[in-house]
Amino acid sequence: MNGLQRSALRLPDGSECTVLKTNDGSGRPLLYIHGISGLEADRSLLSELSSAFAVLAPVLDGFRAIGDVPLIQRKVIELLSASDLRSPMLAGHAAGAAVAAELAATMPGTFSHLFLLSPIGLDAEQRPVSGEGVGNRLGHIDCRTTLVWGKQDAEVSMESILELARVIPSAGVATVPRGTGDMVTTLPAKVARAMLNGLRVLA
Repeated sequence: MNGLQRSALRLPDGSECTVLKTNDGSGRPLLYIHGISGLEADRSLLSELSSAFAVLAPVLDGFRAIGDVPLIQRKVIELLSASDLRSPMLAGHAAGAAVAAELAATMPGTFSHLFLLSPIGLDAEQRPVSGEGVGNRLGHIDCRTTLVWGKQDAEVSMESILELARVIPSAGVATVPRGTGDMVTTLPAKVARAMLNGLRVLA
């Protein structure tokens, strides 16, 4: 594995954002958005992904609830403008998947592939950033999308995953057989494999 290093990225407003990124930066670029449990919960998965991708994962300290999605979305947009990423893949875990989906829906042509891992917050009750209903909003996603779902996830149902696969164009589902809501921590190698499988199938 290439491994990860911690560094600071200066944003356009003069503030700094701490990021984890692969040591040598080789591989296809992947921007990773963690959920409200924080980035450390996803670090094992990021280590697995660093062997295949050039990972960039910001530490989003202000991400504490699903209602923070618009704020985090704006911060990630600032990070994108400060980085040298070109047509990166985008991944989001849990509530971070809501951020990733909003970014992909509102920034067409920016991302080459979207991964939504155990996605939450992508339902009609979430306040939409764009003012549209969730189905219409997700219908704007123009990159290929892989929904990664754990078959034993008690929070994310198979029905909700299939509904997302229906409303997001060019979407497919990759499953983790014994995966639960915290599978990025407990089964990181299997989640990484599911992402890679989804990437190959939809390539």
